[in-house]
Amino acid sequence: MKFEVVFGVNPGFNHDNEVTDPVAVMTMVWLEQMDLVRQNSGLYISALILPGRVSYPKEFGAPDGGEEVVEVSGYYNAQYHRYTELWQAAVRSTVSKCKDVLEQDTVALLFSPAK
Repeated sequence: MKFEVVFGVNPGFNHDNEVTDPVAVMTMVWLEQMDLVRQNSGLYISALILPGRVSYPKEFGAPDGGEEVVEVSGYYNAQYHRYTELWQAAVRSTVSKCKDVLEQDTVALLFSPAK
């Protein structure tokens, strides 16, 4: 099983991509929030964090050239996580905490079979 989620790192809309290193910001936020979840659940959610851009209409608040975002993904590993449901709950909790810290209105989280 795999998870994928896209985060904006600049709060709100109508900004000019003020965050200069989205991957570094997301890495710090993910590590902090993952550790909080680990303290409560005993599960840690490792992640790959990659840069990206989301394109949407300027009238909806998109910056010129698209909004800088990060894609966060990771895999369920049965060697370290015994129950997929608990792993998914830990992923959801980590994502929710990161969303709040980054002051994002929405994020898109996808679980899919690993290939």
